[in-house]
Amino acid sequence: MTQNFQNIQVWQDAVQFHKTIISILPKFPKEEIYAMSSQLRRASLSISNNIAEGCGRETSKELRNFLNIAMGSTKEVESMILVSKELDYINNETFMGLIQEIIIIGKKLNSLMQRVTEQIPKKNNKNSQIGRSPKNQKPKTKNQQREAKASLPQTWA
Repeated sequence: MTQNFQNIQVWQDAVQFHKTIISILPKFPKEEIYAMSSQLRRASLSISNNIAEGCGRETSKELRNFLNIAMGSTKEVESMILVSKELDYINNETFMGLIQEIIIIGKKLNSLMQRVTEQIPKKNNKNSQIGRSPKNQKPKTKNQQREAKASLPQTWA
């Protein structure tokens, strides 16, 4: 299942986004070098890295798990961008551009995750209650058993 991640548009977008993040970090206060700046740098890089790592896995299910982690990183970055704006580390123009970019990356990731999920074979789980009518479900408690028995026609009880 391994595929070339470099051809995936959302990976390319995530790399460009990371470059943008790197370019704004020098504007952050020096006391944030080992805190928010460092975390923002790592989280933004994590998006493209998890897409790449997922593409190197054997199954669609594994790929989807890594795409899900990448999606979590987009939300982490989005949160840090919002906090950066609140702390006046970035101006409104920078904020709007970054938020717009990370939302687009999130939408593209979501679309990719949906396509990958469609490729994952569905398991036929015999224990699943989905698709079973309530009449076919076995009562669990004594009370439920009594109620089920009482609801049956007398000839069945």
